[in-house]
Amino acid sequence: MRWSILIAASLSFIAMPAWATGTSCGKGKTCPGQGQTVYGKADPITVNAPSFSDRGVYIKQIGDENTATVTQTAARARTDLLQQGNRNIAIIAQRGAGAKYAGIGQVGSNNSATAAQTGAGSATLYVKQSGSSNTATAVQNASGALYNGAVLVQKGHNNAMALTQEGEGNRALLTQEGSSNRMAAVQTGNNNRLAWTQEGNNLSHPTVVQQGGGNMAITQTGGR
Repeated sequence: MRWSILIAASLSFIAMPAWATGTSCGKGKTCPGQGQTVYGKADPITVNAPSFSDRGVYIKQIGDENTATVTQTAARARTDLLQQGNRNIAIIAQRGAGAKYAGIGQVGSNNSATAAQTGAGSATLYVKQSGSSNTATAVQNASGALYNGAVLVQKGHNNAMALTQEGEGNRALLTQEGSSNRMAAVQTGNNNRLAWTQEGNNLSHPTVVQQGGGNMAITQTGGR
């Protein structure tokens, strides 16, 4: 079975990450997850989804060569996307004034998720990848917002993660658990908050750049 879903198509404004080498580590305890609070040296961080009333895009792909691409330009844009197996690629682009929410779940195989949320208003993103060749990239630069909030979780195999947030009260919760880990986070402007957890294996080249309030809670454990 072959799945490919395309809803609108202009994705030129999505910026892909440039990986940098650097280390910025502070010891703390993190407990990330959807809607949870993270405690460490940083102040408590919460990332909650905005409320929406019966509008948006809902996609569920069960198996084989999955591809889903969504572009939304609306006052209040919401996308929920679930891919359960095989060649997963999901790209979500949301732009325009108003609240934006995107949730991406990928369970197995050759995962790759790219999300960009731009324009005035708050932006909220949840990405969870469970297994195989994970790569997640998120870009949020919503202006004049209460906050940009992102929760990115990767469980196993060839992980790589990059996050860029710009403006107002940015909040990011990043988690990797195992295999060939690599993380990068860039937050610019105002009251940045970051909670970062890596568990094991190669734990290569974490990069953190913050310009603003700058609270961090970072935990790393050794390679296995």
